[in-house]
Amino acid sequence: MESTISMDRNQYCAYTLDKPSMLLAFKLIRKYQFDFECHINRTRFWVPNSHKMNPFVALRFKCIDSEKDHFIGI
Repeated sequence: MESTISMDRNQYCAYTLDKPSMLLAFKLIRKYQFDFECHINRTRFWVPNSHKMNPFVALRFKCIDSEKDHFIGI
């Protein structure tokens, strides 16, 4: 399995039950063509560190770079 940890981009998530966050995440993913993965409870997406939207995304979404087990979210 390929590692999702990257030093040149951050991994963020939007939770499915938070409709405004999900809509915003999908707008950003579509507009900027960020890599993403959809799951039942959340959508994970990656933003390059050098991307102009990274500061905004960092303030708006949870950064999950430090998770050790993405399956259970810890």
